[in-house]
Amino acid sequence: MTAARRIALIVVAIIAGGAFANLVGWDIRGWFDQLWDTITTISTAHILAAVVVITIQTTATAYAWYTILRFAYPGEVRFRIVFAAYAVCVGLNNVLTANLGTFVMFAMLNSLIVSATFGGIVTGFLVEKIFFTVAAVFVYLYLFLSVPGSFDISFSWIKENPWATAVLVLGIVGGVAARGYQIAPRLRPPAPLRKSEISQSRAAITATMKSQ
Repeated sequence: MTAARRIALIVVAIIAGGAFANLVGWDIRGWFDQLWDTITTISTAHILAAVVVITIQTTATAYAWYTILRFAYPGEVRFRIVFAAYAVCVGLNNVLTANLGTFVMFAMLNSLIVSATFGGIVTGFLVEKIFFTVAAVFVYLYLFLSVPGSFDISFSWIKENPWATAVLVLGIVGGVAARGYQIAPRLRPPAPLRKSEISQSRAAITATMKSQ
C-alpha cells in the first residue's frame, strides 16, 4: 500500500468517524472548543515541558514492553510496532474510560506478533506493571509514614473488616504461590547431557549420515 493511499484511508476514516459522532449526537466541535480554551490558559513552556515528559515516559514504557515481548517471542517483535501500539494505548486511555486503550493495545499486539496469544500479552502486562507496583509501594509508605492518619483515611475498610482482609491476602498469596509452583519447572534450565547420552547422540547422527 502506497503512502498516498494510506493517507487517503486515514482521512476517510476521520471523516467517517466525525459523521458517526454527529449522527449519534456527540458534540465533537464543542469538545474541541473546550479543549482549546483549556490549552490556551496554560503557558507554552508548560505545554512543551509536558509534551517532552510524556514522550519520554511513553518511549521508556514502550521499550520496556519491547524487551518483555522480545524475550517471549524472539525474532518476531519490532520496537516501532510496540511503540505504535503503546502510543495508541496512551492516547485512548486519556479519552476513553475503563482503560479501554489497554485492551486495544492487547488486540494490536496479538494481531501483529505472529505467535502471540492474548494470554501471553496479558502476562507481559503483569510483568510490565512490576516496576509501577514497587514504585507505588514506596509512595504509599512515604505517605503513611509522613502524614499522620493517612492510612485510616485511605484504607479504613482494612480496619473495619480485618478478617475479610486476611482472607483476601491469604487467597492472593496462595494463588501466586500455586501459579509459581506450576511455572517453576518451565523456568529451570535443562539438565546437562551425560557422557553416555552424548555418545549415543553422536552414534545416531553418524548412522543417519552413513545411511544417506
